[in-house]
Formats: sequence, structure tokens, C-alpha cells
Amino acid sequence: MSVYFIQPEGEPVVKIGFASHVFGRVAAHQVSNHRKLILVGLLDGDPTVEAMFHRRFSGLHIRGEWFRLEGDLKAFLGKLPSPPTVPESPIFHPTPYDPSSPLVVAWFNKDDYETDEEMAWHWNMDADILRAELGESGRPHE
Repeated sequence: MSVYFIQPEGEPVVKIGFASHVFGRVAAHQVSNHRKLILVGLLDGDPTVEAMFHRRFSGLHIRGEWFRLEGDLKAFLGKLPSPPTVPESPIFHPTPYDPSSPLVVAWFNKDDYETDEEMAWHWNMDADILRAELGESGRPHE
């Protein structure tokens, strides 16, 4: 698991969250954000570490998991190594579903979704088709 810090491009705010699959989580947030989200920080951690950062930067809290990017938080993020760039996701550039696509293999993880219907919504596919294409591993059939 990782604790991540994402920033909407051009806005002085940052979201502090955690995820097992950070790129997938950023992609999921991107769907509902009009600005490009940039991964500005990434650390090993779990919900306990995330909560510690929420407390540490509580004076900058806006709402939910969003914080003003200034002061101690800005200084802290400036000391972290540059995180990897989040590649563009097929969620934003829909293409016909192809189970052999490297993007499908790289972006899909069954554990990121609570139900098959939620997975299908993200992939714009019928849930029955999705179930037929995926094995127990949550990956397309080889």
C-alpha cells in the first residue's frame, strides 16, 4: 500500500490518500475532476500513515482529504523524491476493449472495485461480458 499526494494542475491544493494500486486510484479520481491530476508525492504506507498525515497537516485542511498546498505541507512535498508519472489511462481515451492490450493489463485490478458492475462502469462494458473475459486473478485471460 502507498500514501499518495495528488494535485489538480494549476491549483494550490492536494489530496492525501492511500491505495494498493495508486495509478488506478488516480485514474478513478481523474474521471470526476476537470483538471489533470498530478501525482506529486508517494510513500509506502497504509490507512494509519494516511491518518497521521491528515493530523499533521490538519491546519491546512479544506474538506475530506483535500488540503491547501502551502506552508509545512508544501515544504514536506518539496523534500520527497519525484514520484513516477501516471500514464494516461484508457478510462480517459476509450478504445475498443482488447484483453491483450498492455493498457488493460496495466490498469485493471479486480481488487480496485467492490462489484463487477462497478468494474463494468469504469470500463464501459456490460458486467456479464466483463465476467466472461476475466479469470479469478482479475486479469484478462492469457
